[in-house]
Amino acid sequence: MKRALIIAAALLVPANASAEPIYLSCTLPTKDQPKLDVTIDEATTNVSVVNVVTYEVQLFRGAFTRDLVIFQDANTKYVISRTKQVFIRSTPLLDGVVTGQCALHPPLARSF
Repeated sequence: MKRALIIAAALLVPANASAEPIYLSCTLPTKDQPKLDVTIDEATTNVSVVNVVTYEVQLFRGAFTRDLVIFQDANTKYVISRTKQVFIRSTPLLDGVVTGQCALHPPLARSF
């Protein structure tokens, strides 16, 4: 009976708690995208990238491995290392591969 109660309780607890979005500030050594704010939401598979200088916003569907976040559009592939916090932008037709660095930022307290 005790074992049945433990199993029933384990089934009621969600196996994977919904992860909070991750906020990164990434710097690239280029003039067109020197600083990017990146939000990674693995629960929804969404990745948003905001150019802090121009406020251009790009939204992506990401692929997630244990150590990488990968997303792309028609011309550019992006890879973020979860362990090294390295941001890689690969644009073969333009500037090839550009590597930058990211820093983790906690979410800010909001008023609304």
